[in-house]
Amino acid sequence: MTEQELIDRVKRLERLNEIVRGFDPLIRADAFKMLAPYAAAANAAQIANMDARAELAGTEDNCPDNATLDTFFSKRGAGKPAENVMLICAYLYSEYGTSPITAADINEIAKRVGLILPTRADMTMAQARRDGKALFRSEGEGKYRCTVYGESFLTENFNVTKGRKAKPSEVQ
Repeated sequence: MTEQELIDRVKRLERLNEIVRGFDPLIRADAFKMLAPYAAAANAAQIANMDARAELAGTEDNCPDNATLDTFFSKRGAGKPAENVMLICAYLYSEYGTSPITAADINEIAKRVGLILPTRADMTMAQARRDGKALFRSEGEGKYRCTVYGESFLTENFNVTKGRKAKPSEVQ
């Protein structure tokens, strides 16, 4: 993070504090959680992207925020690149259940949390097997969905439960 990015984030956080301070004390914590991604965004382009996703989804709750990502990934250490793909898939499974996953989804999260990935995350998913059984199946157009074995693998190895949120790209 550059000095200017730090200054910009501090300004956004101070502004967010002013806004939230004006709310009823009973909802301040929830309001801050909802608005925190704006303070954590690295630049105006990320803020614009968050606004576009919120409009598409209809609510901020459908977008993984930095607090959720940080909590999930801080509990688990980074591993080999292929293991990092599985870790990100576990995160996506815990948020969105068996919604299709793309390499772009994985790359976006890896950038946000600083994980190293193989060059082709999609090929890692295509070839992922445990006990001879495929963990993901192709849905076409670069999308992969967890198989029943994949769900079992993610649940057991990463201690996650199936998420129920609608993935922002699937909300119409």
